[in-house]
Amino acid sequence: MTRILTLALAALLLPSLSLAATPAQLCESAKLGAASKFSACRMKADSVYAKSAQTSAYQAKRDSAYAKCDDALVKAYGIAEARYGASCPSAGDVDAVKTYLTQCSTDVGDATGSGANLTNCTSGTATAANVLAGKTFSSAAGLGATGTMPNNGAVTITPGATSQSILAGYHSGSGTVGPATSGNFLLKTGQTTSYGDGSDGAVQAGTAAKSFTDNGNGTVTDNRTGLVWAKKSDDGSIHDKDNTYTWGQTESPYSMNGTMVTTYLTTLNTPPCFAGACDWRMPNVTELLSLVNYETYFPATFFSAFWTSCTVGCTVTACSCTVNNRYWSSSTDPSFRAAAWGVSFGVGNDFTDSKTNGYYVRAVRGGS
Repeated sequence: MTRILTLALAALLLPSLSLAATPAQLCESAKLGAASKFSACRMKADSVYAKSAQTSAYQAKRDSAYAKCDDALVKAYGIAEARYGASCPSAGDVDAVKTYLTQCSTDVGDATGSGANLTNCTSGTATAANVLAGKTFSSAAGLGATGTMPNNGAVTITPGATSQSILAGYHSGSGTVGPATSGNFLLKTGQTTSYGDGSDGAVQAGTAAKSFTDNGNGTVTDNRTGLVWAKKSDDGSIHDKDNTYTWGQTESPYSMNGTMVTTYLTTLNTPPCFAGACDWRMPNVTELLSLVNYETYFPATFFSAFWTSCTVGCTVTACSCTVNNRYWSSSTDPSFRAAAWGVSFGVGNDFTDSKTNGYYVRAVRGGS
């Protein structure tokens, strides 16, 4: 009898030992359950697709299934937050969770289907860089852009990469992209001759030297900056290296409306436009200085890109010319607004002069 009473008393006491879940815990539980169902939903869609013919029709079915997974997650998170309100440990995070879990399920699918390495999507902050960590892209499409990587290279992204270093890797076209450091974006000057310990040519500080790609259409792409430059010819056309142009007004409002705009740029940007692009512009002084090679002079630029086969009669698709003289930039001199900045490619120095003077020009496109 004593044993029976003891067991009965214990049975009565057990419920009091079980603590009721708090609203915060209930919200967390509801969200975790929804996240679990979301991951399972996506993986099931991947599983069905994996054994299909994997045509565009099957891909459309998989994408439709993905959309249903998304809708279910959003609905469940909304219900949890509406029910438990301020008690929820987190709120408004459904998109971040969806993006994070989507990347994880995609990584599992990639690893299962092709043996690719799994990325570390289960720890740390779900930043864009960490989501991309471990991925290798051989085309700009993988980074949300169009076209192919410069030099047809490949970029591997590692944890800690920044948006700037990812873009720098895209423009360089190859290598491993990691955290940005203070020297990531300072390029070598091109000087390789040493003039003693600590001199530029001896240290050669900065990231890898410039590299260029001739696009075969009268333009050259700087693989480090991504800028596309118009080549100059010696054929008497609008591209002729010997053509000079004025900058613009020397009185208020000091507008850039000289012949380098009204004649040169207007011609390049008139449909069908030069090299198929209608957004040619004048470079700012920093962009123009990026073409200076401090190892050379007359001209002080990169011979492989801007001083090749420049003979009388050559066109921009057959040669690339640079005059050993002054080129206008789009930058106004703030100390004397009737003047503008430019770069002399004789020895590679910048200058400022009256906007009415006629100097050489080179158009550029791209940049931000």
